[in-house]
Amino acid sequence: MKENSLEKVIPYLVKRMNEKADQVGAASVQAMVYFLTRMGIVNPEFSMYNYGPSSPEVLAVLKKLRDVLDVSWDPLKGYVIKLASNANPAEPEARAKEAVDYLIKKLGEKSPRELSLIAVVLHFRDRLSEDRIIETVRCMRPQFSEREVMKAVKTVKEVFG
Repeated sequence: MKENSLEKVIPYLVKRMNEKADQVGAASVQAMVYFLTRMGIVNPEFSMYNYGPSSPEVLAVLKKLRDVLDVSWDPLKGYVIKLASNANPAEPEARAKEAVDYLIKKLGEKSPRELSLIAVVLHFRDRLSEDRIIETVRCMRPQFSEREVMKAVKTVKEVFG
């Protein structure tokens, strides 16, 4: 798993996310790394947090990569993460790049809000039936409508099988 270290995967992920998304922030990166974890590409530990699955290891790597990533705070948008203009990060292995590219193709234009919802649904996919997922997510995250949760369930099926 050495070739797929977070230190190699995250800069590539951030670069590719910025090609599609209006804004890349910590919540979006957390969700995408969670997806990569579920795909077997990286292996940080995640636990459920306010906005979905979260990993202290991912946050630590974001801080560690200050010379590669430009992390700034926008009072209206929150954290904004980009590849630093002078950065020349090490590339992840081909399998990791393919997985990132696949996720960008399928989910790259989703908002941070949508990505966090998809991550929550994916978190419960192997534990609960579809009806229970919808009920549980609506209870945990009442700001999402039943229709939004159902759409996220459909997206999880399409993207992750």
